[in-house]
Amino acid sequence: VTTGMRGEHLLAILPTGGGKSLCYQLPALNRYWRNGSLTVIISPLQSLMKDQVDNLVKQGIFCGAALNGLLSVPERREVLEKIRLGDIGILLVSPEQLRNKSFIDAVRYREIGAWVFDEAHCLSKWGQDFRPDYIYASRFIKEHVRDELPQIACFTATAKVEVIDDLLAHFKEILGIELNVFAGGHERDNLHYEVINTTSQEKFGLIHKILESEIKDSEGGAIVFAAKRKSAEDISAFLKEMGWICAYFHAGLQPDEKKDVQQNFINGDLRVIVATNAFGMGVDKPDVRAVIHAEIPGSLENYLQEAGRAGRDRNESRCILLY
Repeated sequence: VTTGMRGEHLLAILPTGGGKSLCYQLPALNRYWRNGSLTVIISPLQSLMKDQVDNLVKQGIFCGAALNGLLSVPERREVLEKIRLGDIGILLVSPEQLRNKSFIDAVRYREIGAWVFDEAHCLSKWGQDFRPDYIYASRFIKEHVRDELPQIACFTATAKVEVIDDLLAHFKEILGIELNVFAGGHERDNLHYEVINTTSQEKFGLIHKILESEIKDSEGGAIVFAAKRKSAEDISAFLKEMGWICAYFHAGLQPDEKKDVQQNFINGDLRVIVATNAFGMGVDKPDVRAVIHAEIPGSLENYLQEAGRAGRDRNESRCILLY
């Protein structure tokens, strides 16, 4: 936070639930209230953007907004107008927006206080979730710098040595800057990891048993991760038959359906959500008591990100992988 307040460039590796959002929101609000400057946060996760804006509003902060593909045309128009008028101090955008003329026009006359890369491992070809549009972002920043380069701040929960080296080299080459590295690690002592050997025939029943033991008689919810959309739908249907208030979430749902499922889960109206990795980092619900992986995720980084949805309130939670 102090480095952010000083306007120095940084790369922070902090565990999921370790306060990354605070590290860029606090300096962003400070800049906005002091001189009206805009902080642009580039994020790959549309659902997480909504969470961030909603959480700011809960704190009585109304200068945050998100710009992504989930907005309707009138909603998008309203956000762009607020950016132009200077009513927005924290703007979350998907990287694809940087190629959009309406976005470029909206920020053209604003002073940019900082560019923040959330989930910064997406910048690296060694990162599991590499996104080419992230690479374009730093070129966009270089082309649109007026006087001096604003602060560049990168945040991620998982970064192998190769990824860190890649990120440092990228910003050195494109923008000519050195990033201060804060290597906070990924350890969280309230999460209990477990691998259970099972067969495909036993798997659905086992998920039901784990849910009964972890959340039946307590507050909070559970996430079951599946590798395929069909698996997510099948597991969800089975759990509903067993009496769980449950829904599935994957990339095939319409934007409105995604919003509804996500909101119902956060509110506690849904106890269980069965999801593909489209949901992996996309929800900030503090009281997830169990994360069950019904199928093996694509990488160890993906597993850490997804299991990291558990226990964000710092209370004891279980992360169970069915093998």
